[in-house]
Amino acid sequence: IAARGGPEGRRGVRVSLLGAHAGEEATAEPAATIGNAILGGGGFSSRLLSRVRTEEGYAYTASSLWTTPRRYDGLLGAITRTRPDRVVPAIDVILEVMRDLRRQPPADEEVRTSVEQIVNSFVFNFESPSQVLSRTMFYTAQELPRDWLRRYLRGVQRVRPDDVLDVFRKWLRPDDMMILVVGDANRIGREALARFGPVHTLEVR
Repeated sequence: IAARGGPEGRRGVRVSLLGAHAGEEATAEPAATIGNAILGGGGFSSRLLSRVRTEEGYAYTASSLWTTPRRYDGLLGAITRTRPDRVVPAIDVILEVMRDLRRQPPADEEVRTSVEQIVNSFVFNFESPSQVLSRTMFYTAQELPRDWLRRYLRGVQRVRPDDVLDVFRKWLRPDDMMILVVGDANRIGREALARFGPVHTLEVR
């Protein structure tokens, strides 16, 4: 727990669940991109937002991140913000969503929706000369092949539900994640969080 008092600490509790994975390997897996969209990167069509916000009403927003750097480990996890009394239930739901994605492949419609979102929005990354330049510099710095964009889009369009299940089983480990909670430690309750693992408190000013 990162304990924070004052108005900021009372306004809401930030909750992050993070795990590491081999970034270079994931870069070559278009299914990781689709998996992130299904988990929490796809907005209202994602599972995290559907469960945490729409079904349970624990938070206004919930999302995932899946970074894929080539030279060091990336991060795979989830982020939300909720009231102190809803922290533990929200964490339970997030972990449940992650475990479900390791048990069985997503529905065909989920994969199709995520593919369409990514492919249809990709062009907006290159609307201006500055965007084209920055993207080119990034791809060069990452030492990606010159035809990487073509490979990437082709790979995304070929992703199937079983491919997504494979990457989740390979890299998503909800029971091994570090849980970072930023808020008023007294209102959240250290004892309630202890069932997820050892609790360490840091004072943030």
